[in-house]
Amino acid sequence: MSTTKLITLRADQAELIVAPHIGGAICGYRHRIDNVICPWLRDASAQAIDEGLVSEMSSFPLLPWFGRLRNGTFEFEGQRVTYPSAKPDSPHSIHGIVRNKPWTVESQQESELTLRYTHTPDAWPYAFVAEQRFVLEPLRLKVHLTVTNTGHRVMPVGMGHHPYFVRHPNTTLTAGVGQAWISDEEVMPLNLAMHPDTDALKQGIAIDRHVFDHPFTAWDHVADIHWPDERRTLRMTATQPLDFLVVYSPPGKDWFCAEPVSNTSDAFNLTATYGPTQVGGQPLEPGQSLTSVMTFDVAFSE
Repeated sequence: MSTTKLITLRADQAELIVAPHIGGAICGYRHRIDNVICPWLRDASAQAIDEGLVSEMSSFPLLPWFGRLRNGTFEFEGQRVTYPSAKPDSPHSIHGIVRNKPWTVESQQESELTLRYTHTPDAWPYAFVAEQRFVLEPLRLKVHLTVTNTGHRVMPVGMGHHPYFVRHPNTTLTAGVGQAWISDEEVMPLNLAMHPDTDALKQGIAIDRHVFDHPFTAWDHVADIHWPDERRTLRMTATQPLDFLVVYSPPGKDWFCAEPVSNTSDAFNLTATYGPTQVGGQPLEPGQSLTSVMTFDVAFSE
């Protein structure tokens, strides 16, 4: 099956649009009610799709790490690994490999889709296979993400998703989290500390009134998003190892991110100083697989 076209899944009034050729990304997740589109994630523009701009999609997978990797390099089991940054304005490699690669379609049904990416060692010297399985229901979306070490040596792994949610002036986000990683001007982690808005975030905040760009530890695996003016809600849950929640809400945007991930930024370097609950990530033995599930449960109220 071609990997250069969009695929639309449907379940009653729910629609999911996926672009295998653009990093296996989601281009839209919405409900179509009486020909009125109700988006849960920001819709990718036609121009972004035409130009293959994965960072402007609705959501994309993160493998084999989330966040930035300082100067694109780290040491693991005595070997120096360097994966150069693809961004001319930053030396720090960001968000792994798979979002910049085309995925192939393994199977497709009306409301289910499985994609695969196979990595042959290059600057990232570890062989692996990644799979995404999208399962769409009338009021639920599940995204299964699996990585398998197909090489002959241990591979460091981080994983997650980067969804962009629709943001209105009164949109609220509620999530139980622990400490936050405080970053420098290059968004590289400096130290762990309690964030002044942690308690408010647990009670629910109007996301438009806050500026975040922080990975939070000790996420309780539940995040609730409420659009009160439209009387609708979305609950995002995730399984282990997605134990971190990144909240990214730059000012002046009509979207924000709440990203379930398994590691903080630069985790492969920070493991020399911090423990696994603080930085995340883990070694994956040859032949071993790691799977996570991100679920969106949506609801409309009267």
